[in-house]
Amino acid sequence: MEENTNLSGVELIAKERARQKQELGYDALHDAEHQNQELVWAAVAYALDQKEFFPENWDAKHFKTDGEIYNLTVAGALIAAEIDRLMGIGDTTCPNPSAPTKPFDA
Repeated sequence: MEENTNLSGVELIAKERARQKQELGYDALHDAEHQNQELVWAAVAYALDQKEFFPENWDAKHFKTDGEIYNLTVAGALIAAEIDRLMGIGDTTCPNPSAPTKPFDA
């Protein structure tokens, strides 16, 4: 991972999520295919740097770690993808009617 010393954690995660969408094609339609908490387990694998938590139905060659900051950044992006999937964000073809209109009480 290139040095991003001027970015906050939130900014690193947002940048990684954008990269996943733009460069890898992991958009809302792709993420909608993962309905068995694969995104969450992949995030756990990265956060703990433990390959055994990586989803069994995913190709292990995709589990690439590169230090604690990188791993946590990827984990955060995967959690963001799962939240978006659950809320139906970014996929106007199959919105989730049970998703909350706002994530937290004001």
